[in-house]
Amino acid sequence: MNDQCHQSAKRSGHPRRGVTLVLAAIFTVVMLGVIAFAIDLGHVVLVRTQLQVAADSAAMAAAASMGLPRNEMLAVANEYAGYHSAQAKSVELLDEEIEYGTWDTTTRTFTPSPTHGNAIRVTARTHASTTGESKMFFGKIFGRFSFAQKASAVAMANPRDICFVVDLSGSMNDDSEPCWATKAINKTFASDGYPTIGNDLVQQLYDDFGYGRYSGPEQYIGKPFRIKSNKWAYAELTRNGGPLTKRRIPRRYRIRNWDNETTRKRKAYSALIDYQIRRVMRNVKPTPNSSTNYAYWEKYLDYIIRPVKVAPLLPPPPPPKPPVGLLLPQHQLNWYAAWKADSSEESIPRLMPQNPEQQLAMAPGAWEGVLLPQLLVGVKPGTPPNSRGWLPPNQDSDRIHKFNNPNKSTFPNAKGVWQYRNQIGYRTYLQFMLDHGRDLKPVGGQYVPLSKHSQYCPWHDEETAGGTFSFPPRAQPMHAARRALIAAIQVVKERNASITDSQQQDWVSIVTFDTLSNGGPVVKQSLTADYDQAMLACTDLQAVGDKRSTTATESGMIVAREHICKESEGGQGRYSTNKIVVLLTDGLPNLYSSSNAEIDAFMAENSSDNFYGGGYYWFDAPLMQAMQMQMDKWYTFPVGVGLGTDYNFMDRMARMGETANDDGESSRGSGNPAEYEQRLTEIFEEIITNPKVRLVQ
Repeated sequence: MNDQCHQSAKRSGHPRRGVTLVLAAIFTVVMLGVIAFAIDLGHVVLVRTQLQVAADSAAMAAAASMGLPRNEMLAVANEYAGYHSAQAKSVELLDEEIEYGTWDTTTRTFTPSPTHGNAIRVTARTHASTTGESKMFFGKIFGRFSFAQKASAVAMANPRDICFVVDLSGSMNDDSEPCWATKAINKTFASDGYPTIGNDLVQQLYDDFGYGRYSGPEQYIGKPFRIKSNKWAYAELTRNGGPLTKRRIPRRYRIRNWDNETTRKRKAYSALIDYQIRRVMRNVKPTPNSSTNYAYWEKYLDYIIRPVKVAPLLPPPPPPKPPVGLLLPQHQLNWYAAWKADSSEESIPRLMPQNPEQQLAMAPGAWEGVLLPQLLVGVKPGTPPNSRGWLPPNQDSDRIHKFNNPNKSTFPNAKGVWQYRNQIGYRTYLQFMLDHGRDLKPVGGQYVPLSKHSQYCPWHDEETAGGTFSFPPRAQPMHAARRALIAAIQVVKERNASITDSQQQDWVSIVTFDTLSNGGPVVKQSLTADYDQAMLACTDLQAVGDKRSTTATESGMIVAREHICKESEGGQGRYSTNKIVVLLTDGLPNLYSSSNAEIDAFMAENSSDNFYGGGYYWFDAPLMQAMQMQMDKWYTFPVGVGLGTDYNFMDRMARMGETANDDGESSRGSGNPAEYEQRLTEIFEEIITNPKVRLVQ
């Protein structure tokens, strides 16, 4: 029996071994599946990671290029995605999966939009038309040989608090000053195809004021009274026996022999105002009228009239007796005879001196012929034109040859304004207004018509990138700066149009600077997302008068810093925003507010080759401010405008603010006035359309 059982078991196999074999087979299959699944899972994870890296890179690049046209932005996104591979192939993006939109930081959601907002979402896929779908091993068991994968990334342009710091110093009117800058500009840019660009700038102001064609009528002072056009014109106009002493002259202008010099000036100036200024410059304001606006037009005449000193010459010693037989010219013989004659005799020769100074000093009323110096001994002191002193008397110190005319730092080859002294006309009156600028008052309480504060300021409408605005007269380079700032803010407006949450929008502000006294740096526009209001604030920016140092660059930067810093630090800026300071200036800083000790201490603690040192505090003070901003991760963009821009200084500031290019240079504005606005607009757009970005999803 046992043998039979043993034989039966031998024939059928051991039941435990069969189970083992089955279990082994099942285990093998399971392990193979696990391995296949692991391979598939690892492949999926790898491809997913590759796609995510590509999407992240493309989203960051696209977000930084949002300001570009869509096709250019798409090209940038694809370029950066192509630097990465998935399944051994370069990642390619589908255009429809590069999306504009808005990122809500509160809900952490992305909402697509047809135009750019503050973020871009990029989706990278394994797709049959691009990298191919992911291959499956384990999935083949179920008839699935591949499947598509995707990865998305959202990059956001961080909101910015932007402050435009604008130079309103006196030189911001220089390019339109017709008595010295116009010819210099024409000469400088003639070879570039702009031989009349200086004239064109002045013509803009002539159009704004209604003065006709540049340069308009001009007359030498006293011409209506038939005075010779020389430096003695005023002295001749006001002398005894002069044209204003005639009976035909109305009493209010008629000079009497007993009039003192102050009275003579009042009468002569009144005549010039009513008979010459009013007729030569028919369209000027305020209306030339000596009864109502004498004080104002007195300043203009003081400004243009060349002063002369009228005093008696000491009698020359008598000439030596001519040697016997020596032939002398007749006038020398007469001279000798006059000295030997009795001064009371009518036979004394009356000679015409060759020197105009002698004519004025020696003529007690008889202009046609002049008594010899020895005959003046008995003339009473002070009798015009003898011993009259400096004429005109009490002349104001603000003269056409002052006011930094010409500005040699801006126009090193410009000639002076001497040739325009004693000239009445629109040209010298425009120069008078530009020199006084926005703030200087020729007469207490009365601004020049160029100033926005004057009741006579001629505002005009212009189309700009941001719409139609009204502007005061177009003094340059100030007007180009106004229009470029409006264009820059319009770019900000367009970039933020689809962002409904103002906290996620860029905010802009405007700080202006000029002098340190009588106002100093001003927050012209506080931080705002009301871009139209900010553009409006740009329209009436005007330069101050060019009478003294007016470029307080450091002070403007300090005010900008204090304004856009966080509220916890006393400012109006927001938390978690990038801080951008854009400095627009045409010249060199010449005023600063930090103490010398403070600047020295900062430079000692923060050594940099970009500092000047050696006591150049007016340069180092604004550079110190740029470095302090950079330490707080702020960005300072110095932008120059005009011929006088010192790019050595501007480049140092760009390096301090970490905004210089690869060559260590700041943005280069144009020195050609014909290109000011265009180039400034390009620079501003470049700054605004290249925001700092971060991945948010």
